[in-house]
Amino acid sequence: MLKNNKIQSYLIDADQKKLGGPELFQFDYKDKNVVDLACGSGHIGWHALYGSAKHVRFADAREQSFIAPNDYHNWSWEFIDLNKIEMLTSILRNQDIIMYSGHFYHATNHLEILDTIAASKCKEMYFETKMFHGRGRDDQNQYGIYWVKEETNSLELAWHDTEKSLKVGQPTFTWVHEELSKRLTIKDIKVIESS
Repeated sequence: MLKNNKIQSYLIDADQKKLGGPELFQFDYKDKNVVDLACGSGHIGWHALYGSAKHVRFADAREQSFIAPNDYHNWSWEFIDLNKIEMLTSILRNQDIIMYSGHFYHATNHLEILDTIAASKCKEMYFETKMFHGRGRDDQNQYGIYWVKEETNSLELAWHDTEKSLKVGQPTFTWVHEELSKRLTIKDIKVIESS
């Protein structure tokens, strides 16, 4: 079992959160290496740039939606296929803070992703998880993953280089919390949720 005693994690409700909410200001980014996994437009990683990060790596399978922070020079954009764990391992190397938003509920390999994050040397993590799946709050107390088929031709859904659709898993909050807790000694979990 992998453990990292210093990690600070924020589990965020993707259905309710406001992008760029107060949880992103909890980190001390100054002089830190930050990776924004599944970065999309890059809005999450921008907070690290504003906070004087040493370097921000924006990583995604699709570059079309990325908006380059042209006022900054301490960043890079990189292609990553999160279905290929060796790519994730490489990108996480020497990172202090992991920001992971917008992908986990479109993933096919949840445990491999969590194991790889846990094996990294990061000290802090922003981890967004979809909590309600449109089925109401009751399913969130269940330990499980809801599997659905998604098309791969949208910027917001699953990605694959050759398949037109994928069966992806949407873990419940309980599943994510329990599986993260098995792998990480989490110093502080803050769940951001709107009423």
